[in-house]
Amino acid sequence: GGGGRIEALEREVSRLGEQCGELRGIVAAQKRDIASLSSKNEGLQSQVRDERRKAKDRAWKSKEDQGLKLSEAFGIEQELHAERRRGDEARQSLLASEGRLLQVEVAAAEREDALQAQIDGLRAMAQRSGFA
Repeated sequence: GGGGRIEALEREVSRLGEQCGELRGIVAAQKRDIASLSSKNEGLQSQVRDERRKAKDRAWKSKEDQGLKLSEAFGIEQELHAERRRGDEARQSLLASEGRLLQVEVAAAEREDALQAQIDGLRAMAQRSGFA
């Protein structure tokens, strides 16, 4: 009768909710990644500044020593650039995920409304025919 159909519709409603929940979880995880990339970037930036300052400020025994210090700073800078790129990519994919989440949420909300209308219709019919 109508009971089984109502249960099936209600299962679909809860499945839509779970789908949105999963996507929200992905978005939250991506935001955490970006936050940790940002703090790593900040750490590297101040490290670069320190290394460069040390390379400039110290009285070096030789040009070679100073060169080594500068190339160390350069190495950290390369790492910093790589991390920045990773940060940019992470932000891009977050934007994509947020866009997808929005689409799915809108579609799910519309579908839930349609399902709820069907559920209500079936319930009303069941009541009229004395099943409820």
